[in-house]
Amino acid sequence: MKTLFSFFIILMIVTALVSCRDDYSICNSPKEVNFYASFYQKQGNVDVAVPAPVLSIMLLNAPAALYSQQVNTATFSLALNPATDSARYIIKVAANLPSDTFTVVYNSINTIISADCGSAYFNNISRLYSTLNTIDSIKVIKPLVNNELLVNAKIYF
Repeated sequence: MKTLFSFFIILMIVTALVSCRDDYSICNSPKEVNFYASFYQKQGNVDVAVPAPVLSIMLLNAPAALYSQQVNTATFSLALNPATDSARYIIKVAANLPSDTFTVVYNSINTIISADCGSAYFNNISRLYSTLNTIDSIKVIKPLVNNELLVNAKIYF
């Protein structure tokens, strides 16, 4: 009888521990939403990923740089302001090359991630364009800027 009682006590403790364990995260979806771009060069018909030797990026008419002389940067990310429909940046990919200006034109959509996680502004890119000092071209490959952390554009130089 004493063994049966001990068994039930142990069973209740194990059941309590298992039932209180959090087997899932209530909100495991990230709320961070950034525009991602990677650098490429064309070699024949093939796109070859290459890092920018020394990357500097700043928002046009902003006092501080978003990236300041970052060495060998293959991909960068930028937050897009949901209160505007475009953002213009000054970009320099190497110290010995001239700067370019590139513009992202987009619209923002307030999207509910879940009831527990809340919402985030996703962006839909309608157009990318740039000056052609160092940048050869810029191409949208994924127009929806969301919380999936995927590259949205290719920048060729």
